Amino acid sequence: MADRPILFSAPMVRALLAGEKTQTRRALKPRAGVTVAALEDEGERNGDVLRCARHQVREPRIEAGDRLWVRESGHLLRECYDHAPPDDQWRDAGFQHAVDGAVVPIRPYDPPISAWIGDCARISRPSIHMPRWASRLTLLVEDVRVQRLQDISEADAIAEGVRQDAVGAGTFIGREGPGRWVTPWPTAVEAFSDIWSSINGPDSWTANPWVAAISFKVALANIDQPA
Repeated sequence: MADRPILFSAPMVRALLAGEKTQTRRALKPRAGVTVAALEDEGERNGDVLRCARHQVREPRIEAGDRLWVRESGHLLRECYDHAPPDDQWRDAGFQHAVDGAVVPIRPYDPPISAWIGDCARISRPSIHMPRWASRLTLLVEDVRVQRLQDISEADAIAEGVRQDAVGAGTFIGREGPGRWVTPWPTAVEAFSDIWSSINGPDSWTANPWVAAISFKVALANIDQPA
């Protein structure tokens, strides 16, 4: 069992917070010198694509039992206040999440924010640089499958955070537009393909890569918070 960070876009963070997302797919990246074709051939010969993929792909290797702490974009915050001595007029406040403005206060035993930003009221931090103490979502990994991206089922696409369109009955929506969800699709899989392409590039769905399909439970808490 291991603890690992994992990045999510703003729409997917909202889906996690709403309890609408319990799966994520991540493209497998072969190690240096290993081609995707070689990975596929070995998997077919051994009849064990998952074992083959774990042997051949780069870290991180996510497995059932792992805990993933979600990194989000936001701002590190410090507050200015009257204090003695006069040269100590700043105190650490916390991390403000960009998705909804919620602030996670820094704990007394965490590294000081001044080590990140100095004497500054706030500074933007992309998700990859969000500190572990600021995470408010922990994913408890239950299962990992290796499959082709386009092998995703309707049920799995919905578990990825695809929403049913409230306006058009029987249609689904994936990507967010300015202030709203956009582009209705007749199936959840097609809506998910829209999300995937918006994140990974216009040809990424057509490429149909091997992916790790990760299923998890969502805990609305920091990974270091006592159970």
